[in-house]
Amino acid sequence: MLELISEHACFGGVQRYYQHHSRAIGLAMRFSVYLPPQAAAGPVPALFYLAGLTCNEETFMTKADAQRHAARAGMMLVAPDTSPRGAGVPGETDSWELGAGAGFYVDATEEPWRRHYRMYSYVLELHALVLANLPAIAGRVGIMGHSMGGHGALVLALRNPRWKPEGALFSQVAVVPRDKVDVTANAGKLAVVDPKAAIQRHACRDCGVHMYGRIENQGHPFHGLDFIHTELSADAGWSRAEFAAFVSSIIESGANPADMGAVRARLAELDLPYYDSLSPALMDAIATHTAKASGVSQ
Repeated sequence: MLELISEHACFGGVQRYYQHHSRAIGLAMRFSVYLPPQAAAGPVPALFYLAGLTCNEETFMTKADAQRHAARAGMMLVAPDTSPRGAGVPGETDSWELGAGAGFYVDATEEPWRRHYRMYSYVLELHALVLANLPAIAGRVGIMGHSMGGHGALVLALRNPRWKPEGALFSQVAVVPRDKVDVTANAGKLAVVDPKAAIQRHACRDCGVHMYGRIENQGHPFHGLDFIHTELSADAGWSRAEFAAFVSSIIESGANPADMGAVRARLAELDLPYYDSLSPALMDAIATHTAKASGVSQ
């Protein structure tokens, strides 16, 4: 059941803030909704926005000026909070990059986080809640996000047919020497997806998309480098980004390099735009290195 906290007139529509008890989280959660003027006459398309670190359900609605554009387009806006509040996990408010305000839109797998930090499941729950209680068109619900929310939106869209992305943008990812990197954001609440992988992914086991990559294999051509988000590089003590890239995990899978052309062709056949952030030749060279090391090719 939704509890209306407040509502305000906004660009001919209504800005609302709701609270409800979440089954996924096990606690009260808040979210914000903008209803454009067209919603008074019937259902409208909806867009979920997932905010980044330290934000909440108010941030996007108060800072983006999105309602002005949504009113013209006749689009509902939905923004959930970024984490549970008051979960009682020791230390959850000690750091801006882990805990309250930093739920990463994943379901935690480790104690003491796993009971309440289930933001992946919560966004799915909120999707159903919005369709059941607000004038949204079921087949026209999109999702987007920024930074931490961009990762969450991408994972949710790719794994759930209810959101079919027209395209996906990655935040810039930098490569820096590993002695400048300390894992604080995810290691405490997410187990490594595959301990045997060349890149140790600290991310959700289900989606397979990594937020953070630490290369432990000393035989790997990128050993000694770590993949981090460049917004951290402005902080004191961080190394300047050497270059920016998103490297497809397929080059780490041990797949035969001869199959790379077929993989790219299949993506094109599925109408899924792709790009090689490193040159195709360099990515294939890395794939060849990995394949030879694993005995897949000679």
